[in-house]
Amino acid sequence: MIKTKYEFIDHTADLGIKVWGKNLPLLFSNSAYALFDIITDLNNVEEKERKDIEVKSENLTELFVEWLRELLYRFEVDEMIFKKFDIHTLTEQKLSSHCFGEKIDRRRHKLKSEIKTVTYHQLYIKKVKDVWEVQVIFDI
Repeated sequence: MIKTKYEFIDHTADLGIKVWGKNLPLLFSNSAYALFDIITDLNNVEEKERKDIEVKSENLTELFVEWLRELLYRFEVDEMIFKKFDIHTLTEQKLSSHCFGEKIDRRRHKLKSEIKTVTYHQLYIKKVKDVWEVQVIFDI
């Protein structure tokens, strides 16, 4: 039984997290949730809009990084904050999802941390017993 979606890990210069999920779609969804939870308090975010997001890559590790980078891009360019992620296709090379959230409202959404990018530094995705785990470091 997974008690928490993610936790912070010690890292000297950047920000690192470990994320868990009972399957790969949940692992990717929980990782996206963690990304936005680090950026702002998701209790203040409503699921007003749905954006369909699809990413492709060569393998699962690269797909994971592309997924989070695409979400970060949508945050920076479209000013969208997402809090719910329905992943309906996930293979080693492709992810398709419905992401729910809303545009940034500076009165309600206080930004906690700035994430510049998702890195490959110390990145891993593995299955531990019956739970998937990923470790990722964000450049802040």
